[in-house]
Amino acid sequence: MKLLTVCFNSFLFGSASGFTQRGSGRLQSLERVTRRSTSALRQSYLENLSSPTTVNIHRQYGSAPASMNLELADKLADRVIETAKRNGFAPIVVSVLDSNANQIVQKRMDGPVHAAFPEFSRAKAFTCVTMKTSSREFRDKYTADGDPAKMLQLTSMMSIADMAAFPGGVLVKNMSGDVVGAIGVSGAAGDEDEYCALRSVWDSGLGLTTQPTEHSCATAKE
Repeated sequence: MKLLTVCFNSFLFGSASGFTQRGSGRLQSLERVTRRSTSALRQSYLENLSSPTTVNIHRQYGSAPASMNLELADKLADRVIETAKRNGFAPIVVSVLDSNANQIVQKRMDGPVHAAFPEFSRAKAFTCVTMKTSSREFRDKYTADGDPAKMLQLTSMMSIADMAAFPGGVLVKNMSGDVVGAIGVSGAAGDEDEYCALRSVWDSGLGLTTQPTEHSCATAKE
C-alpha cells in the first residue's frame, strides 16, 4: 500500500521530495484554468442575457384571432359604421356574432333607424353562422332556379329559425378557414349593408377572410 501511495504521488506531483514545488505549481495551474473557464461561462451567460432569442408569439396562421371576442367585435362594428358614414349610406344597425351565434356587439347609428333593423341585422349574422355562408348566398341557393318547393323551404327556415334571406350578412373566417363569427348589417340597401360589413373586415388588417369575397355594391364612393 505504501508503495502504491508513493507511486501515485510520484505520478501526480513528481517525487515526494518535490511535492511542495511541483505539486503547488500544478495546483496553481489548475486554479488558473478553472478561473478562466468560470470567466468564460460568465461572459457567455451575460451575452445571452443581452441578446435574448426572439420568440414569435403569433399563431401559425398569422395574427388573425381564433375567435370573436369583445374587443374584435367592437372594432369591426365601429368600422361598419365608419364605412356607412364615408359613403353617405342611410343609418344602419350592425350586429356581430361569434361562431356559436352569440351576439357580442350590436350598434346603431343616430338617425331614423326602424325598430325592426336591429332584428334584421342579427338575423343576417345568425344565418351566416348557422349555414356557414353569406346571407346573399343563402338566398341564392334556394331562389336561383325558381323552384316552388325550395321557396317554401326557405320561407319555413326564415319563419321558424329567424334566418334572413337577403344581402347584408357576411361570414368571417381566419386564414385557416375556421369560422370566427359573422357580421350582419341592416338599414341601407342590401348591397350597401353587405359592402359595409365586408370593408370592416378587409380594412382590419388582421388576416381575416370573408364570404363573399367580393362586394356587389354599385353605390359605394370608395
